[in-house]
Amino acid sequence: MSTLSLIYSGKVTPQPSPSPYFPSSLRRLRRHSSEEVVARLAKDFVNLSVAEFAALQRHFDASTSNTSQSVMTSAAPAASGAPLPAPPKEPETPKQVQTSFDVKLMSAPPDTKVKLIKELRAVTQMAITDAKAAIDKGGIIAKKLGKEDAEKLKELLQAHKAVVEIV
Repeated sequence: MSTLSLIYSGKVTPQPSPSPYFPSSLRRLRRHSSEEVVARLAKDFVNLSVAEFAALQRHFDASTSNTSQSVMTSAAPAASGAPLPAPPKEPETPKQVQTSFDVKLMSAPPDTKVKLIKELRAVTQMAITDAKAAIDKGGIIAKKLGKEDAEKLKELLQAHKAVVEIV
């Protein structure tokens, strides 16, 4: 009787061809119950060297067309009997920190107008005509100031009874 006829009759189980990707104990797997196969795979998987693990990973990538990360992260815990890890989290985008601030003049008493113009010029280095126009008009009187400068201007204007907010 030929080897092929023995294989097809079920009397002989073919052994996989020797492969450099797998430990010798994996090459000797025959038809066993799934529990025995899983136990032997787990034992052999845990004992893999780094080089063998890398070769196994390349083999999985080539044979399944999946990325190595998805195959190995799902195969490693399943083979060792450990619970599956949580899926990787999306990297959090850092929150943008506001670095420039605008100072908005809500209201100011008319008798402190000259003092407000002087304070505005001291912090922002504005020309006198621009500072006067900004105080007369109200609204945003200084744009793109640093946090310290905006806080300083707010305190100086509030000292002269102006209602100011930082935007």
